[in-house]
Amino acid sequence: MVKQTTNNDQIDEITGRPSAVWLRHIYKETVSKDCQHYVFATANIKDFRYFNLKYGFEQGNQILKIVLDCLYHHLDDKSYAARVYADEFHLLIYCEDCDAFVDKFLVPFVDELFDVDEPMLYHNIYMSFGLYKLEHPNEDYAHISNKAEIARLECRELKHRSFSFDDLNKQKYEEYMMRHALNGKLTEARLNKEFVPYIQPKIDLSSEQIVGGEILMRWINEKGELIPLTNFFFSLNEKGDIYLIDLYLFDQVCHWMNQRLKAKQPLVPVSFNITNTSFFDINFLDDYLNILHQYEIPKEYIEFEFLEDIQYGLNEQVIETIEKLKAIGFTCSLDDFGSGYSSYNVLLKTQVDIIKLDRMFFQKQLTEKYAKMLNYTILALKEMNLKILAEGVETKEYVDFLKSAGCDYVQGFYYYKPMPLDEFQQLIDKQAEVQTA
Repeated sequence: MVKQTTNNDQIDEITGRPSAVWLRHIYKETVSKDCQHYVFATANIKDFRYFNLKYGFEQGNQILKIVLDCLYHHLDDKSYAARVYADEFHLLIYCEDCDAFVDKFLVPFVDELFDVDEPMLYHNIYMSFGLYKLEHPNEDYAHISNKAEIARLECRELKHRSFSFDDLNKQKYEEYMMRHALNGKLTEARLNKEFVPYIQPKIDLSSEQIVGGEILMRWINEKGELIPLTNFFFSLNEKGDIYLIDLYLFDQVCHWMNQRLKAKQPLVPVSFNITNTSFFDINFLDDYLNILHQYEIPKEYIEFEFLEDIQYGLNEQVIETIEKLKAIGFTCSLDDFGSGYSSYNVLLKTQVDIIKLDRMFFQKQLTEKYAKMLNYTILALKEMNLKILAEGVETKEYVDFLKSAGCDYVQGFYYYKPMPLDEFQQLIDKQAEVQTA
């Protein structure tokens, strides 16, 4: 293998080894013609900025040399490596597939680097790798490096304090492309106002009357098709658009409520889900209050629902926000109670008015033993002066049980599915007519 060169642009001034320019030349002239025997990899030192900050840039450069020297120890005469930029390295390893890359190159390299005889690095340096098995002759270098980098960044262990690697096979590549294509569609859908508010009625168990509703997001595309929430919610939350859409839905519903109040039409309180992402938006409280004041909605008509998994981010900011909402006069509820690990821990640290028992409670067979357990749960919550709402109830058996157990409200398909606002207003209008007749 030609690992030395005399051209200045083909020598990396930091490591003294052949440069990225040289590696691209090797790929074009040699590797691309024999691609079926190569795996391309990108490699990156985890937390390299820490080393630069702690030891300085001169020592940081020394670390880069140590890593590249270690890489070279494990290159055969048909394999190549170079530092590309900062702490990013590219590798062209002669092997039959990604498994062989791991067994014959990656594991021995990682073992040596981890035990390197250098105090600042000994058992304290980790790297991440992205692998791509070359498939097509003369494939563009930028294309293969992008694919390998996608594999590195998509690795689930990337952020862990350990060595991590992943390869980009056809399935992973297609999933990646589909997910990012979906992200583009989500942005377009948001701009086109394809996300609309639906509402699911809440029923008072003692009177079986509608006493509220929960606002739920629905995506109806340009073809009028209802897109299942499970198809896009994770991506929406991941890319951060969920907060903008939540605000938009809040605005739309407040406008609807304002129109009904002006017309002196019946109205019941409605609840809005506050995603964990919203808590950490600096303008969260002001944004919601500004909309509320714009439409002059009395606070007793607004309830905020918080997911039980706020426990994972249950810091002073979250607790303070809930306390502010309570002090202003809003009703606050804890959603999906029982679905996580520390439900009661959340209750001890926050002040909420309503507990929404997760739907998982009502998907099991109602045996005598299970009924006792649910009774104890409801009793304990009632002892804390909390209102109880059972979510996802679909059978008369559970409705009857919940009535006898002292549950306050029910929300589920047994009574109503989520519906557009105009259908909901017809229900409460009809209910008001019956009550005044």
